Amino acid sequence: MASADRPLSLVSRMTQSQTPSQSPTQAEAVSEFFGVGAGSYADRHYRDGRHTFISDRFRVVMAEIEALHLDRNAVVADIACGPGFVLEGIASKGLTPIGLDGSADMLRVARARVGLRVPLIQGDARHLPFPDDSLNLLVSTGLLEYLPDPVEVLREFHRVLVPGGTAIVSSTNRRSPAFALAPIEDWARTSATARKVANALHLEVPESAWKPREFEFHFLTAAELASVARSAGFSDPRVERYHFQLLPHPADRVAPSVASWSARALNPLCSVPLLRELSEGLLVVGRKSS
Repeated sequence: MASADRPLSLVSRMTQSQTPSQSPTQAEAVSEFFGVGAGSYADRHYRDGRHTFISDRFRVVMAEIEALHLDRNAVVADIACGPGFVLEGIASKGLTPIGLDGSADMLRVARARVGLRVPLIQGDARHLPFPDDSLNLLVSTGLLEYLPDPVEVLREFHRVLVPGGTAIVSSTNRRSPAFALAPIEDWARTSATARKVANALHLEVPESAWKPREFEFHFLTAAELASVARSAGFSDPRVERYHFQLLPHPADRVAPSVASWSARALNPLCSVPLLRELSEGLLVVGRKSS
């Protein structure tokens, strides 16, 4: 695949001062929610080689990028780039990364990780500040489940890709047993008793876990994710599964080492027919027709 015709410097000049165009809706609530835990995000999800949902997702995404065999200096955008781990991985492969996120706090963490060599933009994934047909690859992890209309944002991803370009987009599987205790988790967020118990037991609970969610999740099944990608214009989307977790949230925060061991042991089930439909993570790989 050839590099994008439009140089990165032009894209950077267009977007370096970009600010969010979103109204104070779910999108801002999500950005604020992630901003609270931005500083501790890396430690929670990447420490000591743990197998968390986030770290397993990172491994799968980087394997998919490697398999594309992109030309060096191909332009790659990471939308909802968070603390910059994927951007760092993209840069390490000789590609040209650009990061966009709605959270200023996350972007500060990403800047500390990737330095000044990577353009970082605070903006709205639904209205990307890139020209049509300008990116070779677009990666987006940890975004789709926070949007009420996934087709809308995937159409925007499709718009900015060059013909023949690829999108790698993650979602969360609503069939996963990891969400069996979701009602209890929601109660605990606003419970003074739950917080006292966690403090008494010296549990590793991030501050963001005590913040009530002012937004809704929109989880998909694998079939629904593939359908969304097709509706957005992508050709023959392929869905991969990752992170098989039987220990439901928030138990993974209470016993992170046990959760990591469980995922490491059970991840092979992500490739077993029928059982793989219970994987917590989904990743769709779609191509824009040439």
